[in-house]
Amino acid sequence: MILNHLKVLIIFMMSSLALCQNVSYFEDNVMEIDGKLIKFLGGSMWLADYDLYQLAFNDGIIVFDELAPKIVKKEDLRIESENRRGVFYYEGEKVGVRYLDGFYFRTNAILTTVIESYGEGAVLKTSDGSYWKVPEYDQYDTGWWLPPYDALIQNELYLINLKKGKKVWVSRTD
Repeated sequence: MILNHLKVLIIFMMSSLALCQNVSYFEDNVMEIDGKLIKFLGGSMWLADYDLYQLAFNDGIIVFDELAPKIVKKEDLRIESENRRGVFYYEGEKVGVRYLDGFYFRTNAILTTVIESYGEGAVLKTSDGSYWKVPEYDQYDTGWWLPPYDALIQNELYLINLKKGKKVWVSRTD
């Protein structure tokens, strides 16, 4: 038990200190939170490291510290699910979780931290020194986000603010 908590603590520290890390993530609508049990609309169930007191019905994200496998065999899925741990981001909360049951689909992304915002959210700077231009229609959201905050960058097209659970379009600038 203590070893599991130590692993989660290390993941938290790595995500906060890492400039950029290749990860995979799972995103779905949270259907129910009952103490430590989290149920997603897609059918997967997860067990949190401690009781949660948020209301359900918003998108939640679970981040894994590895890339998603390209091909998953049935026997690999069983082994993978027995040891699957991640970090659950929901309504500003960040907690370690363990997979219990159900189907989920992972997508690859880059975990980073937005450290600066320019022009009322028009350009975001991440911890690796890269700059990301935000289209005008998404600047209403990014203009209110106060760095620093953890974020996922997917395919250099989207940035997901993990604290707010909100996705915006981005394009890399030099």
